[in-house]
Amino acid sequence: MDIPRLILEFYRCAHECDAASFQDTVLRTLQGALHFDAGKWGIGRIAPDGIHFLCAHLFHDDPEAPLLYESISLQDTAALRALASPGMPARFHAESEFGAASQKALLDYKRRFRHANGLITVLPGQDGTVQSLSLYRHAPNQHFSAADTRLCHHLVPHLMEALAINRSLALAALPPSFGEQRYPGAIVALSGYILHAEAAFLDLLRAEWPQAEALHLPEALRAALVAQGRPAFLGEAIAVRRVLGGEPLFLRARTRLPVDRLTARELAIAQCLAAGDSYKTIARKLSIAPATVRNHIAGAHERLGIRSNAELVLHLKAAAF
Repeated sequence: MDIPRLILEFYRCAHECDAASFQDTVLRTLQGALHFDAGKWGIGRIAPDGIHFLCAHLFHDDPEAPLLYESISLQDTAALRALASPGMPARFHAESEFGAASQKALLDYKRRFRHANGLITVLPGQDGTVQSLSLYRHAPNQHFSAADTRLCHHLVPHLMEALAINRSLALAALPPSFGEQRYPGAIVALSGYILHAEAAFLDLLRAEWPQAEALHLPEALRAALVAQGRPAFLGEAIAVRRVLGGEPLFLRARTRLPVDRLTARELAIAQCLAAGDSYKTIARKLSIAPATVRNHIAGAHERLGIRSNAELVLHLKAAAF
């Protein structure tokens, strides 16, 4: 086993893969060394009633599995061993490990999702969370070995570090949508958990919600950003926009600016103007009369206290995410 080559491959992927494909790519690389069938790479929080996943990336595993796991997680003695010894993988053979009467629900779960053998590694996360990587083999006789455990112990910290590098690079590479201004960003799970954020983004969140939970979007913001259409949020102090589709969420935030006072129609017309469209072209695009276009532009001028379309375009460029 060429361990240095594997580690170098993780970091190569961190620099070359986009955020959406990185985890599957490096898990396929790891699969060549540890020969697992499925996996779960997640972030969780430990509570008195069990392990709660804030996000979970599944590799050839059933999407229902993480949802059903939380209520029976305290029965999982293998996971508890991993939590007690961060960085040291805990291996299990389900039929042997979970045979007690008090673990019946967990054993049924393992059989249902074919987690016959497993290898669980836990590392400390940020803000009291834990990062975990669980690898599963479907065949009951395909046990993980002591050598597998040692290899996992050596490789998983590099996987976690490569993931952090990948997200940081992906965020830095995200260009502004319009103009030259670049506002601070974050990568966020659909649950609202902040996977990676620039410091200025977190400062803006605190300006709007001083009492908000650290590293988690307030629910009003999360709901607005996962909505259909053009997901965005306009608060008392800040504006936030989702700038890429798919998962995870890529967000940008800024303080509120005068252009935020425009109506949706005024903004749409102003954006057309910035693209170089004539009044007639804008009217045709928006299915309105040219006179209506002129009226909306006059309204936009009045709201912003300006006198020309050139000034209007400058306002748009300053505010664009």
